[in-house]
Amino acid sequence: MANQIDLNKIYVFRAVVRAGSITKAAQLLKQPKSNVSRQLSTLEEELGMPLVLRTTRHLSLTSAGKELNETVLPYLNEIEGALDKIKEGTDEVAGRIRITVPEDIGIELMGGITKSFQSMYPQIVLETHVGNRWVDLIKESFDMALRIGRMNDSTLIQKKIGMVSLGLYLSPSLKMKTGVIKKPSDISDIPYLAFSPNPKLCGLRINFHQSSQVKSVKLRTVFTSNSFFCLRDLAIKQGGMAVLPSFMAERFVQSGDLVRILRDWEIDTLPMHVLIPHQKDVPLRTRKFIEHLQQGLMPLLS
Repeated sequence: MANQIDLNKIYVFRAVVRAGSITKAAQLLKQPKSNVSRQLSTLEEELGMPLVLRTTRHLSLTSAGKELNETVLPYLNEIEGALDKIKEGTDEVAGRIRITVPEDIGIELMGGITKSFQSMYPQIVLETHVGNRWVDLIKESFDMALRIGRMNDSTLIQKKIGMVSLGLYLSPSLKMKTGVIKKPSDISDIPYLAFSPNPKLCGLRINFHQSSQVKSVKLRTVFTSNSFFCLRDLAIKQGGMAVLPSFMAERFVQSGDLVRILRDWEIDTLPMHVLIPHQKDVPLRTRKFIEHLQQGLMPLLS
């Protein structure tokens, strides 16, 4: 009977969904692959329907598997949150935190944040998904997301972590070719490497701020990309100038590979938020990690 199903099998199913394969789920759970496969098969037998379609190279959910993932698995987060609430009196911070972060944040900043947090709380397992795809936290069973930009999703709890500082960068050799750059209008003819998800976008403008002054400059866009890494690499290779987050560029300024121009003029900054699903009790481990994120990232964002 379905109402007699062992909850451990549901946890195994969740691990398979998260990992994308039985092999990776076994590694995640630190169990033999045969054990994970057997528990998944037993769960399917008890429910009387397949949940997962298996091939040698691919694993996908059936309609029943999708329904179980979307309707039942979110309650596991509630259960874990309730257990954490009970454990708070012992000050024990333990369990798994599943987070999704953008590519630039994940690669540039999360290594140090993860290491320091797990040094403080060795009972924590951090599972980090790095990518720019917009993730449905509830359907895909993520505990939180870290996102840059203004958020309008009222279905999620939002906590502002800080502001991402942006600057305008180019290679030293390209700067020598362009001559003196003292004011925003001096950059209008320099090749511009634009950050945009639309590869056809051109004629972009940058708004510069200085005290009460605002200068809007139309740029000669020669290249667009949705990756700051791509733009940074091309700027270093003298392909043009690019607006980059300071946390991605300043170490290259120190090494002499990039130069920041118009430093006295500010470019519009972007907020960074942590997003979590609405829930009655936010788990202790989640709250501790958000606090650690804010403490660790704020010095790096200005």
